[in-house]
Amino acid sequence: MSASAGRPARCGVDVVRNCAIQVSDGVELAADLYLPREARPGPGLVTLLPYNKDGLGGIAAWDAHHYFASRGYACLIVDCRGTGSSGGRPLPPFDPDEALDGVAVVEWAADQPWCDGNVGMWGVSYAATTTLRTASLCPSPLKAITPVMGFLDPERDFVHPPAGAVALASACGVSAHSRSI
Repeated sequence: MSASAGRPARCGVDVVRNCAIQVSDGVELAADLYLPREARPGPGLVTLLPYNKDGLGGIAAWDAHHYFASRGYACLIVDCRGTGSSGGRPLPPFDPDEALDGVAVVEWAADQPWCDGNVGMWGVSYAATTTLRTASLCPSPLKAITPVMGFLDPERDFVHPPAGAVALASACGVSAHSRSI
């Protein structure tokens, strides 16, 4: 889909860097907020990722956040705890407790003056997993999710995939073992 396809842009976008979102244990998560320039509240969109919003993760998502903000959605890209500009100690990869931070971010967004109380969440890869896990806790402001290429069960889908996936990888010439040449 081209940038001009779909709903046309209707406003400019302001970006607020390093918004502090305090979660239940007092840790502050850092977020960049893409706001439509219009004055009325609208829905919020949240992405929670460990890829550093100020690095490649944020650069890769800039177009999407700008696209949605120019169409009336307030977009937050948030560093997971202990990553990027967020405080706290990082949780182990794929830790289910990241969902608690996701709930706190969704609820924080819903309470902001720029949000009408309705929040969506989306992400690609790891951020899709944080989206799925947050949604599993059913925060009331969360109305929609779009997880793209995420894992329902990281242990099964990523760490120890089923034998069929290993056989397919092997057939394609991919190996998990080093070989001497």
